[in-house]
Amino acid sequence: MHRPRGVLLRLAAAADLAYGKRVFSEADFINSEEAFGELILEEFTDEISATCNEDQKEAITSLLRGYPYSFNRDDFLLRIATVGARDAKVKSFFQGIGVDGLLRLLFRIGLIGNQFYLTEGGPVRQVWAFRGSTDPLLDKRFVVHSSVRKILATI
Repeated sequence: MHRPRGVLLRLAAAADLAYGKRVFSEADFINSEEAFGELILEEFTDEISATCNEDQKEAITSLLRGYPYSFNRDDFLLRIATVGARDAKVKSFFQGIGVDGLLRLLFRIGLIGNQFYLTEGGPVRQVWAFRGSTDPLLDKRFVVHSSVRKILATI
């Protein structure tokens, strides 16, 4: 579920928890999950900052914060309308980039991916940018990256 940078951040989070020790333990690794989530979310938001200003970045992350971690395009469109209704500048930004543009941005940076069943009861299919997919499947279910779900308070 991670690009090479994510693996390094995961190891760094465990090493930070084991500060002063020569090695980190499995417990350090497991207990560093929240710290890792914060680091990887920072990584994702830094990538958003490459194309958006601070207010836009906050508006984009608010589309994920406190909402279910699994959603489809229509659910996301409702989130955009809800968040956009609070601020005219945010609404204008969302209208300019569009729902598909936002989904593509979040997919490209790895914050969301597709996860769905090919057949009912069959294996789960996962489509992520870091696995080589260049475009999201807009008609399929999306999920927030599992490492940041707790930090974003997804449900």
